[in-house]
Amino acid sequence: MTLVNFIWYLAHIPPIISGSGFIMGLIFYKKLPGFYRSLVVFLGLMLLVERIMFYIANSTGSNYVVQPYYALIELVFFVFLYKKYMLNKNYTLLLILEITSIAYLIYEIIYYSLITTTAEQFQSYAKPLDNFIIILLSLCYLYENTNSFDASRFKYLWFNIIVLAYCSLSTFIFLPFNFMINQSTNLIFVFWLINIIALVVFYGFITYKIWRAARN
Repeated sequence: MTLVNFIWYLAHIPPIISGSGFIMGLIFYKKLPGFYRSLVVFLGLMLLVERIMFYIANSTGSNYVVQPYYALIELVFFVFLYKKYMLNKNYTLLLILEITSIAYLIYEIIYYSLITTTAEQFQSYAKPLDNFIIILLSLCYLYENTNSFDASRFKYLWFNIIVLAYCSLSTFIFLPFNFMINQSTNLIFVFWLINIIALVVFYGFITYKIWRAARN
């Protein structure tokens, strides 16, 4: 079995975990607080996007064009989640960056929908930008809870740490993406492997938190 085939099989694990968490969340949906209901919706959205990515990859041999869609959905969700449940304050500069980033992601979606690109021509900055804004949201949460303790929001600390770690690692993976996709190297598959492992841990943690909330 080649490295490519091995990673292709491994890539089916994150959807299995997100799908399991989504189904479990639907079963216990009425028992869950609003925060965890939102996480159930997130797993459902990610499952949908990943299924579309697999379909496009099987049809065309590459799914890179889905990246801006994935980033936009993820960014909008986490902006909503942090604003509604986790942050006490509004930050004007952060709001401007959020709006600008969402507008840029929409631009990328429109741009790559109107033109035909090969993998070598694809130059997306969607995922690093998405990660950057979520990291800022995470740091704002840490800043607020360091300076003024709020027990009702401090309970999301471990979730915030996992989000920060995941987005930091994801940034490390996707920043060199445009360079590696244009090179004849197997290094890109190593990065995909790291990304798959990160997704497994991230979705697994969210699924675990939903399960714990459903038990209480």
